[in-house]
Amino acid sequence: MNNVSKKLKEIKKTLLAYMQLIRVKNCVIVFFAMFIPAAIALGEISISTKILLSASAAFVITAAGNAFNDYYDYVIDKINRPDRPIPSGKVKRSDAMMLSFTLFMVGIAIAYKINPFCFAIAVVNVMILIIYARYSKRMLLISNFVVSYLVASIFIFGAIAASGVSQAAPVFVLSACAFLMTFSREIIKDIEDINGDRESGAETLPIRIGVEKAKNIAVIFSVFAVLLSFLPYIFGLVKHVMYYRVLIIICDLIFIYSLTKPPKESQKIIVIGMVAAMVAFFVSSVF
Repeated sequence: MNNVSKKLKEIKKTLLAYMQLIRVKNCVIVFFAMFIPAAIALGEISISTKILLSASAAFVITAAGNAFNDYYDYVIDKINRPDRPIPSGKVKRSDAMMLSFTLFMVGIAIAYKINPFCFAIAVVNVMILIIYARYSKRMLLISNFVVSYLVASIFIFGAIAASGVSQAAPVFVLSACAFLMTFSREIIKDIEDINGDRESGAETLPIRIGVEKAKNIAVIFSVFAVLLSFLPYIFGLVKHVMYYRVLIIICDLIFIYSLTKPPKESQKIIVIGMVAAMVAFFVSSVF
């Protein structure tokens, strides 16, 4: 009985390690986030087969990308994130590699079942994730661009899966705002990780031009995102413009507040603002 209990504890420990490796919480957020661009594009809440497939594909590809990134970030994570599964010894690097490639293939196969546009986005995103994980720390701003694109593409993927390209106009604005705010957040993350990045020989914006100048660039991208967020209100791209105006002002205030905080706290507040922005688009498009 003791052996069985010990074995179960080991299995639980292993499962928890793999859940940490793929960032299961982030994957779950991505899964449910796919229903938001779908609802915005359709103008109503819907749970169709294609939407469920798009959510599943996004979940799996996100999990694969996280595991693959940890495989290549092993040296940096030993300094910046020693508690992560690979540097802590909970998961073997080779196992993480095998898992990520398997999940990549599964995600592409699911996207193939949706439509040609989603299949193309999935293939492109997988290729970008692989290249990003291998070379991201030597690509300067390109790495920030890649992450921002990947976040923005999630919304486009969900909208096109649900309704095709023609009804996705509001989602394109949401996607653009997500791109700009993620770009800002990535720069702030680089500021936070500057010590570990320097030691590993990484090439990031704060290392190249200094922390203060890098922070100013992050502020510029945030300001552009705030300005862009008013387009649906100006051009009437959502059903309930007044709802949108009130909600988006709250979101913009959250983004502005994030710029006044230290890097570690700032990036967390930006995430809250991005979630609030999704809610603003969702409520004003559906209700």
